Amino acid sequence: MKDFFGQEITDEEYDKILKDFSKHINQQISYKMIQIERISNFIKKLSQEEIELWMDKFLKWETKYEEFQYDNRQVQTHSNIFGALMDFVESEGKSIRIYKDEMFCAAGYKWNKYRFKLYQGQGAFWRILVGRKQIFTNI
Repeated sequence: MKDFFGQEITDEEYDKILKDFSKHINQQISYKMIQIERISNFIKKLSQEEIELWMDKFLKWETKYEEFQYDNRQVQTHSNIFGALMDFVESEGKSIRIYKDEMFCAAGYKWNKYRFKLYQGQGAFWRILVGRKQIFTNI
């Protein structure tokens, strides 16, 4: 059998690569679940007023973070905290209906008074709304 670079590898080496990769993926899943639990425990302790203040402050920080990454590294990304928050919303929020005329909207969730919509096309981004007002779109 040949590896990615076209070099011959034995069945034992191939099995070791698969085992190591599987271990890595399981560690990443475990880490992701820990982060979701941490955010969930943090949010459950907050009052409604504290949630609104935290979301407002966090989304302002996230905007600055994403702009910095794009301006200085030419990378469109989001913070690990934002990723963990979206994982939390996907696990704790309620799925919402996606309308056919909403192009490229792949998923939607309602959590608290916020609606989170994931748009996917040649890229992907999240849009956060309160009522009909858009309060955040990541780049």
